[in-house]
Amino acid sequence: MIKFTVFGCSHTNWIMPTWADIINLEKDIEVVNLALDGRGNEFISHSIWKHLQNHDLSNEFVVVQWSYATRIFEFIKPGSGWKTYYKDVVQRSNNRLHTTVDYDWVYTNVDYDWLIEKRTAIQEYVDTFLNAKKLNYGYFYSDNHGNYKIDSKTISLEKLWATDENSYNFKKYKGVVNKGYDSHGNVLVHLERAEKVKKYFGLPKISEETNSKVLKLHEYLLNNPKPKEAKVNAILHS
Repeated sequence: MIKFTVFGCSHTNWIMPTWADIINLEKDIEVVNLALDGRGNEFISHSIWKHLQNHDLSNEFVVVQWSYATRIFEFIKPGSGWKTYYKDVVQRSNNRLHTTVDYDWVYTNVDYDWLIEKRTAIQEYVDTFLNAKKLNYGYFYSDNHGNYKIDSKTISLEKLWATDENSYNFKKYKGVVNKGYDSHGNVLVHLERAEKVKKYFGLPKISEETNSKVLKLHEYLLNNPKPKEAKVNAILHS
């Protein structure tokens, strides 16, 4: 059994299937998805560090999907949790966050180049303990803002960014009301991302069976602005 452990934000764990869910459909592959939506890079790096204290990932593939540089998270103190610079942060059940980024505040008070450098510093910090444990890992980024640290650990997602043209215009799903196009990309985008991740680790291409399920799901989601969770699950796990 091939095993992945993955970290990130909603581009890895969302109400719609992501690249991680698609890889998890493959036979003889198990994906432990520790990503949480709405999280920033400080939170992600802490999640990785904390998980490694009690888990041996030496025989697994590890993927870190870095979040937007503008998501500024700070850990206040034990018991108080994390503080983030958002207009609105609502804790939902199952650890989901509904967030509205206060971009006016961020861009008025924080230099964007500093944010990019901070994200790079966080990545380099994570490099130290992933390399110390000699783990087989790779990174990719959730946005196409550029200014990334590109090195041998980077999984290139060139031209695989979400746009209005390749995202779903669903109205409501799993309790989330969408007021426009979902910014995470459709399942075809995530299928290509899954292919990139498997290729990076030297694994075979996505199987025809998984590919067929994703294409069928894509057609369903295109034609159903209020998709049913039971139907989505039936397509993926038939």
